[in-house]
Formats: sequence, structure tokens, C-alpha cells
Amino acid sequence: MHEIRKILVGVDGSANSIRAAEMAADLAKRYSAETRLIFVIGGSDYTMLEGKEVWMEKASHIGENELKKAEDIMIAAGVKYTKDIDFGHPVKKLLENAKESDMVVLGAHGKGAVKGIFMGSISLRVSQECPVPIVIVP
Repeated sequence: MHEIRKILVGVDGSANSIRAAEMAADLAKRYSAETRLIFVIGGSDYTMLEGKEVWMEKASHIGENELKKAEDIMIAAGVKYTKDIDFGHPVKKLLENAKESDMVVLGAHGKGAVKGIFMGSISLRVSQECPVPIVIVP
């Protein structure tokens, strides 16, 4: 049986990612695992016209705000967690971080502009290349 000690949770502040955090908290509690909350800021996610340092500072602040709800879920569940804000392409960063995890939990749709009956492009691409089991939460 696959041992689950570390669960990676992609967080973007969307309703689906909050439900993913809830699922991850339940799994972490069940398996006495630790969760790692990650918010990835892509270059096209936010329109910021200032210089790189100002952009990174503002983006980090946005990431902290988006992670807060997921952190509250982990605290309420009483599970260990860490959090991280990373910069780059979300699929690439999630796959890189998945290598250090036993499971990945993502929302089916993020904050992208296109929402419908199909799975979001990030969760779909991560599921196709993920080196560990993945749970996609609607």
C-alpha cells in the first residue's frame, strides 16, 4: 500500500482549491500526514506594471492572502502544514514539488477565465504528468 506522509496542495484562492484544502486536511488527519500548501504565481496571473521587485512584493502579498483560508482549514483540522509561495509556471512548479510528496490534491478548476464542464487546464496537465497519486476535487 502506498504510504502517505506528505500531501502537496495547490492553492489559488478559488472555491475548488479551498475544497481541495479541506480534502487534504481530512486525508492528512486520517494518515497522520503533513500538508504543504503552495501558491504559484505565474507571470501572466496579475497585471503589475512596476519593476520586478515591486511586482514580487505585491504578488507575495496576494499569495499570503490566498493561502490564509487554506491555512485556517489546516489549523482547524489540527494537522501539520507548511506553506510556500513560488513564482513560475503553475504546472511546472506543481510537478517539481510533487516529487517531494506522496500525494497531490488540486481543485478541478482554478481562478482561470474559462469555467465549464471540463477539468481545468492546470489540474489536467498536472494529472497527466504527476509522479505520485493525485486527487482532483470538484
